[in-house]
Amino acid sequence: MSQYDTAQEKPPHLKAIAPWEAAGDQYRGMILPGCIPQPEFEGMENGWKTTPRVRMALLDFNGPSIEDRAEAEYPLACTAYKPFYFEPVMAA
Repeated sequence: MSQYDTAQEKPPHLKAIAPWEAAGDQYRGMILPGCIPQPEFEGMENGWKTTPRVRMALLDFNGPSIEDRAEAEYPLACTAYKPFYFEPVMAA
């Protein structure tokens, strides 16, 4: 949303905007317009340094979901890569 707010001011240096996600983060866009979030503010400890590098949410529509699963790396160490081959299917 902050891109739209900036664009409506029509600054002379702005030629175009690319709002890929207009309402992605309402808190940052509305409460802190134009701000870049900082990991820590003036020595205040907020837990940023201990935040896992990767957090995932696995949603299952037919069972229990796993939310906020912490991982050390991405791609995951348990990732198994398998080749898949596509063959054309002939219509009868």
